Amino acid sequence: MQQKKEAEFITQSQALSVGIFNTIAGATLDAQKTNASASQGRQTIIKTVLETAPCNLVLVPAAATDSLRDHYNAVRQSASNADTGQPAKSVPAVTHAK
Repeated sequence: MQQKKEAEFITQSQALSVGIFNTIAGATLDAQKTNASASQGRQTIIKTVLETAPCNLVLVPAAATDSLRDHYNAVRQSASNADTGQPAKSVPAVTHAK
């Protein structure tokens, strides 16, 4: 009887662990899709501006540079949470140039 209860407990624990893993994996995939979609939007806007500009010095719209800077800093911040098994290397934040 005791062995049966232990086996049931182990099975329930494993099922719970798999459920938690699936939830985390699903959230990660959703975040990746959101980031990819936002990146494609930024790329489209920048390409459109650059394709319609003459072949000389082109000022990139402030909204585009702000969006890219925010994206870079968000990626930089989330990368500090990754465990690569390697020593962390400092990646500088990009600040607003004046």
